[in-house]
Amino acid sequence: MPIRINLLAEAQAAEEMRRRDPVKRAIIVGGILVVLALAYAGFIFARSSQTSTKRKQVEAKWRSMEKEYNAVVANEKELNDQSSKLVALDRLSNSRFLWGSVLNGLQETVIDDIQLVRIKTDQSYTFIEGVKAIVKPGAKTIPAKPAEEVEKVTVIIDAKDFGSASDQNFNKYKTKLLNYPYFKNTFASPDSLRLKSQSQATVDPGDPAHPFSMFTLECNLPEIHRNE
Repeated sequence: MPIRINLLAEAQAAEEMRRRDPVKRAIIVGGILVVLALAYAGFIFARSSQTSTKRKQVEAKWRSMEKEYNAVVANEKELNDQSSKLVALDRLSNSRFLWGSVLNGLQETVIDDIQLVRIKTDQSYTFIEGVKAIVKPGAKTIPAKPAEEVEKVTVIIDAKDFGSASDQNFNKYKTKLLNYPYFKNTFASPDSLRLKSQSQATVDPGDPAHPFSMFTLECNLPEIHRNE
């Protein structure tokens, strides 16, 4: 049987050992991992860029919608304000003080020797802020108070009294005003109508036969409270 001798066996063994060298295998594996990491980083960067672009588009769309939303909110606020004003005007129109009843009452309470000279009216409004409810643990709750508007009406009557001082016609006139149905129901009390001033008898140069004295009556009508 012939004997075969491999003269390259040593070189082949050395080459085989080089191929099986763990450092080389580690380098190859590391290279593969680096390539994979770079590929994943590229993928993440692409996704991030895509997400950033989409985010910018969404933000631009939101800014556009925000302008429309703010405009709608402003319009709604204006509408609510106008509606509140209309409700207040309607309430004021339905409960306003009617001067026609006062003038009619003055017209029907004229007495002899009394001549009305001037009627002055003062109608004022005071706004009182509302108060929120106060709730304290373990204490009594103080209820809220709505805002309200207070209407005050004052009528000042200047008149001439052509009667004698002993007649005191201004008292007769005052009594007739207080007994007139409208004023009787309107005045809170007889003290609501009071004599504010009275002058001494004066002789009119144009009519010396009819001296007169001036007097002023002040009528304070009950306050009207309207909740806002």
